[in-house]
Amino acid sequence: MTREDIRQVVATEFTLFEQAYHRLTDSPVQLIREVNDYVDRRSGKRMRPLLLLLSAGGRDSERSAMLAAAMEILHSASLMHDDVVDMSLERRGQDSVNGHWGNQIAVLCGDYYLSCVMRVMNELDDKRATHIVNETVKTMCEGELLQQQYLMEHRFDSSRYMDIIYRKTGALMTACCELGDASLRQYGVCFGTAFQVRDDLMDYGTDDTAMLPAKDVLESELQRLVNEAVGCLNEQPATKYTEALRHLALNLLDTSC
Repeated sequence: MTREDIRQVVATEFTLFEQAYHRLTDSPVQLIREVNDYVDRRSGKRMRPLLLLLSAGGRDSERSAMLAAAMEILHSASLMHDDVVDMSLERRGQDSVNGHWGNQIAVLCGDYYLSCVMRVMNELDDKRATHIVNETVKTMCEGELLQQQYLMEHRFDSSRYMDIIYRKTGALMTACCELGDASLRQYGVCFGTAFQVRDDLMDYGTDDTAMLPAKDVLESELQRLVNEAVGCLNEQPATKYTEALRHLALNLLDTSC
């Protein structure tokens, strides 16, 4: 299954997600609308909402769409803040929000996006979901701070690398799976971590790789994590949703695209 085939499995739910996303981020402030349009044009694979909607398996579509929107908004907020921290003026070959508007606007818009996430959690009034989101934000912040700590201490090895990429990337994808179906949490852990390993492999040699393990170590970790992600689905009912999740994980092994 291609990524487009996988998305078609939740095509109806994805439309609901897009509607919720745009409704929640909309604002009467012209500058926010301009940033929204800019972020939307640069949006990538929408992997986090896809994970959540597939994990939900077609259940409670309106609620799932709202949670998927919250997770994508949280992802966008984290990118804005991370680019300011990392002093990155570009992301994937295009101006980052701070590269285009400056640090002040990027931080404030990131904060605005976080307020949109809080709005979703308030509307849903779900203590379990709110706890998952709160713990995810905490873990992501810890990951960024741990990275800064290790850089200051000049202490970086494979185990610390894996810990950081789980916290910075894997935790949010784990939350998406858990919000969709608690039994898919471990799939999210494996998939989310593998997703970042794959990204680092694709960028290997083009960016600063001082913090990365050797390429063969990354390749081995990617294979292990994908195998574990697929294994997590063996105890799940065989549905079009779990089949899509299986292909989503297996597709990570193709680092050519």
